[in-house]
Amino acid sequence: MSRPKCEKRGSTATGESKSKKEKATEQDLAVFVFRLPAADRDVQSQAAGPGEATKVARGAILAAANGDTKIFQRLSARAKANLK
Repeated sequence: MSRPKCEKRGSTATGESKSKKEKATEQDLAVFVFRLPAADRDVQSQAAGPGEATKVARGAILAAANGDTKIFQRLSARAKANLK
């Protein structure tokens, strides 16, 4: 037997729930995806450090797009330090 609408999980006080898509549009986010060989992925993950691969990739893309050489140099120095 299913629960009444007001008791379903994820519902708010008004009985409405927000889907993942609605939550994402509130923040005006977009998805950017690219493919790379597993060997390149491994090197990038190692250079970025544990759990930082996405942040470093995003930072590098934005730094290059904005012509921000200082941030790009910092990311590069950090990557060199992690690869030692």
